[in-house]
Amino acid sequence: MSNSVLQSARTVDSQLHQLKLTGSQGGEWTEKVRYEEALQGLRLTTADEAKEFAAATKIDILVPALGTTHGLSRKMIKGEEQKRLDIERIAEIRKTTGLFLTLHGACGTNDEDMRRAIQAGITEIHINTELRLAWRRGLETAFAKDRDQTVPYKLLPAAVNAMKQIVSSRLSLFSGRQG
Repeated sequence: MSNSVLQSARTVDSQLHQLKLTGSQGGEWTEKVRYEEALQGLRLTTADEAKEFAAATKIDILVPALGTTHGLSRKMIKGEEQKRLDIERIAEIRKTTGLFLTLHGACGTNDEDMRRAIQAGITEIHINTELRLAWRRGLETAFAKDRDQTVPYKLLPAAVNAMKQIVSSRLSLFSGRQG
């Protein structure tokens, strides 16, 4: 395997993991970088690179750079913008490598793109930021109902229930039952 392919894989992976699209300052969500700007200059994984990398490393699961990033932009949190996937690229990488494919940074991705990505070969999907956002909003709801409450077991059920709703909704989407 060429050093340039390995270096490209490390560079893209580290760039994607270093992007911080959401944060909280004083309870307000802030956007540090726009999604479109984050993708500029990043190279996405090609089928040939994926095949070469898989052969050299003997991996079982591949996390190709597909254009998603960890976290959500402010517009995504508000539902004004969505991530989009290159379904043909996913299908080509799956066909070329025969590997299971993981989609990191899937939060904020268009639901139809997600359905099609699964059909094209995505087998594992990460939605951690959606769960974190549901947890936070659940706690905010609990505090709004009872501002003086300090007992965790009285506050946490709202956060847990909000997270359960996300998990249920996403499992329905991923299994093809939604839609």
